Amino acid sequence: MEHYDDSFENLDALPTVKEIEQRLRTLGCTKEQISRHLNQVAKSRIQPAEQKPTKHRDHQLDWP
Repeated sequence: MEHYDDSFENLDALPTVKEIEQRLRTLGCTKEQISRHLNQVAKSRIQPAEQKPTKHRDHQLDWP
């Protein structure tokens, strides 16, 4: 029978930089990949992500 952990973690809490670094090392990432990823994480935590322009145009009617 499987044992489930009944403890509730705060799912909204962001992982620390150290935790991210450890996870990337276990995945086999290079030092350069880890540093680039951590730079992106640091940037995203400081400023919000840029909004990408949508590919959809506003619908306009051609007739009056």
